[in-house]
Amino acid sequence: MRHLVVVNLLLNKSNQEKGVTLLEVVLVSVIVGIMAAMSVPNLLEEQRQQKVNEAFGKVRGALVEAQTNANRQSTDCTVELTKSGASGNPAGCVLEPFSVDTDIVSITKTDFSTTPTDITFSFTGTTGNADTLWIARKDFGGNVIESSAKCIVISTLGMIRTGINEGGNCVNVENKRYTP
Repeated sequence: MRHLVVVNLLLNKSNQEKGVTLLEVVLVSVIVGIMAAMSVPNLLEEQRQQKVNEAFGKVRGALVEAQTNANRQSTDCTVELTKSGASGNPAGCVLEPFSVDTDIVSITKTDFSTTPTDITFSFTGTTGNADTLWIARKDFGGNVIESSAKCIVISTLGMIRTGINEGGNCVNVENKRYTP
């Protein structure tokens, strides 16, 4: 008998109206909208920083490629850097010239305002153009965000080192592992 009472209670509950009220739909929509509005700016900034990371990799790759090809071909190879990209001279020094979106990425040297110059590697891999290149993100107004900058330091011996901006200095984060 007791068993029948439980079955009857379950059957009565299943006959109740099912569905979602308009109020519940509106509340869920508002919550989803708020969450989307909070995440979109972060996604945009992340996407813009990714463009900087890509440009940084391409600039560094072009420098290393030109240095290697100068040694292979026993001739001088020049990386022609501009604010919008890089190419090689003579042909074959940099196999893939590239350009960057200048609305998002800034390629400068030394003080975030000077246009980068050409860097020529001799057949020994050395260069007379010791320089620091800065690759940074721009805000939506076109101003350089120095805290987002990555740097490439080229020495006259041809050593190429990379780092990030810390107080206007190019700091290699890997070296911090070895400091006491």
